[in-house]
Amino acid sequence: MLVVPAGTEHGNAGSSPDCLVVGASARARDWALCRPEDTNPAEAVRRIARVPAPERDPVTGNPWA
Repeated sequence: MLVVPAGTEHGNAGSSPDCLVVGASARARDWALCRPEDTNPAEAVRRIARVPAPERDPVTGNPWA
Protein backbone atom coordinates (compact mmCIF):
# COMPACT_ATOMS: atom_id res chain seq x y z
CA MET A 1 0.00 0.00 0.00
CA LEU A 2 1.19 3.49 -0.81
CA VAL A 3 -0.40 6.61 0.67
CA VAL A 4 0.36 9.78 -1.28
CA PRO A 5 0.04 13.03 0.68
CA ALA A 6 -1.73 16.13 -0.59
CA GLY A 7 0.26 18.17 -3.03
CA THR A 8 2.42 15.39 -4.40
CA GLU A 9 2.60 14.36 -8.00
CA HIS A 10 1.82 10.80 -8.99
CA GLY A 11 1.34 8.81 -12.15
CA ASN A 12 1.56 5.34 -13.61
CA ALA A 13 4.30 4.91 -16.20
CA GLY A 14 3.47 1.21 -16.56
CA SER A 15 2.34 -1.69 -14.41
CA SER A 16 1.42 -5.34 -14.35
CA PRO A 17 -2.18 -6.35 -15.17
CA ASP A 18 -2.91 -7.01 -11.47
CA CYS A 19 -2.08 -3.44 -10.36
CA LEU A 20 -5.04 -1.64 -8.79
CA VAL A 21 -5.05 2.08 -8.09
CA VAL A 22 -7.75 3.62 -5.90
CA GLY A 23 -8.06 7.33 -5.20
CA ALA A 24 -10.08 9.02 -2.51
CA SER A 25 -10.48 12.39 -0.87
CA ALA A 26 -10.91 12.56 2.89
CA ARG A 27 -14.31 13.63 4.18
CA ALA A 28 -15.72 13.93 0.65
CA ARG A 29 -13.43 16.84 -0.20
CA ASP A 30 -13.15 17.97 -3.81
CA TRP A 31 -9.91 17.10 -5.57
CA ALA A 32 -8.06 19.37 -7.95
CA LEU A 33 -6.22 18.38 -11.08
CA CYS A 34 -3.24 20.72 -11.37
CA ARG A 35 -1.22 20.78 -14.56
CA PRO A 36 1.99 22.86 -14.66
CA GLU A 37 0.84 24.95 -17.61
CA ASP A 38 -2.50 25.80 -15.94
CA THR A 39 -1.53 26.16 -12.26
CA ASN A 40 -0.28 29.11 -10.24
CA PRO A 41 2.31 27.48 -7.94
CA ALA A 42 1.76 29.95 -5.07
CA GLU A 43 -2.01 29.32 -5.09
CA ALA A 44 -1.43 25.55 -5.24
CA VAL A 45 0.80 25.76 -2.13
CA ARG A 46 -1.93 27.73 -0.31
CA ARG A 47 -4.58 25.13 -1.23
CA ILE A 48 -2.32 22.27 -0.09
CA ALA A 49 -1.71 24.01 3.26
CA ARG A 50 -5.48 24.14 3.85
CA VAL A 51 -5.95 20.37 3.52
CA PRO A 52 -6.74 19.11 7.03
CA ALA A 53 -4.92 16.15 8.51
CA PRO A 54 -6.99 12.96 8.51
CA GLU A 55 -8.72 12.02 11.76
CA ARG A 56 -7.46 8.44 11.41
CA ASP A 57 -4.41 6.70 10.05
CA PRO A 58 -5.22 6.08 6.35
CA VAL A 59 -3.57 2.64 6.42
CA THR A 60 -4.80 1.11 9.69
CA GLY A 61 -7.92 3.18 10.33
CA ASN A 62 -6.80 3.73 13.92
CA PRO A 63 -7.09 7.17 15.52
CA TRP A 64 -3.88 9.17 15.46
CA ALA A 65 -1.84 8.61 18.62
